Amino acid sequence: MTDPFQPYTLAGVPLRDRFVRSATVSPYAAEGVVGRTGIERYRTLARERVGLIITEMVYISPDGQASRTQAGLWDESCIAHHKEIVEAVHEEGGKVFVQLNHGGAASLCEDPLSPSGVTSPYTGRPARAMGEDDMARVARDFAAAAARAEAAGYDGIQIHCAHGYLLSQFISPFFNRREDAYGGTPEKRFRFPAEVIAAVKGAVRTGYPVCIKINSNAEQDDTEYEDALMWMGRACAELGVCAIEVSGHDFTPQGRAGKHTYYLERAAKLRAGSGLPVMLVGGIRTMEDVRRVLDAGIDLVSMSRPFLCQPDLVGRLERGEDSLCVSCSKCFSMLRKFENEGRLCIQHEQGSDR
Repeated sequence: MTDPFQPYTLAGVPLRDRFVRSATVSPYAAEGVVGRTGIERYRTLARERVGLIITEMVYISPDGQASRTQAGLWDESCIAHHKEIVEAVHEEGGKVFVQLNHGGAASLCEDPLSPSGVTSPYTGRPARAMGEDDMARVARDFAAAAARAEAAGYDGIQIHCAHGYLLSQFISPFFNRREDAYGGTPEKRFRFPAEVIAAVKGAVRTGYPVCIKINSNAEQDDTEYEDALMWMGRACAELGVCAIEVSGHDFTPQGRAGKHTYYLERAAKLRAGSGLPVMLVGGIRTMEDVRRVLDAGIDLVSMSRPFLCQPDLVGRLERGEDSLCVSCSKCFSMLRKFENEGRLCIQHEQGSDR
């Protein structure tokens, strides 16, 4: 079996092991800036031997902000704050990618953008179908944010194409009901995400790592989506994407049902079909899960909620312990109450995470 605790190199970036902290929402930012508590959280994850840290999702423009406590990278003034995150991680010997995102229909702005005007279940608010001028502007915003990320010293970039945000909405047959060049077939639905990837690649130096996060399944027409996913994997390889992190739209109910490694089968197919390194997130809680994932040919083991629960989880797994995370997903509501309770997980004492 591949040893998850041994070094691995991803797109030229040396990682000390195969564990990835997957991006999540965060309670640490005010007015788009991560505060000292958040920076120290990143430092702790690096100190506790997380091989690759992917930041919380970061909005690329104010109209793409999807959370009140979300960090931003929308103009030059943001670079200095992100340098502090990078420096904290690097000082502890870690590596860090920034996740760039636009909330689309899930954004908090007055006039949220979307592929087809379909309301996001996150907000329940009406959304406006994007025109080509909107798409061109958002692609430029992604590219500009990518250039700022490189200037801040991040080791790479992840483009968020999952979990019901803008690029995920374009890929999804449920959200994307367009009848023009950006909808109707898998290739057309992926056209705008592909344009964003190309814009980001064009804004950073040659060889700078750019990966994506994508859903392995879809809200409807899931059998057809599996075929589309395999095609998108090959398209990503042609676009110069360095890796794909595989998640899914239904990770909360899957976890609450007690399932483990619930996206593994499709992730393994995507790995074989695309030839790209794959990170798998979703239901990995034990060393048995880790072994199952790596034995299936997956390159990197990615976790999010377990690192909210136990930032020192890598060492615990190496000592033979399992994660205490029970996939209840109550952390999402606790993040909103962080200011009052000061904890990230039901297993933490109040005030313990400040």
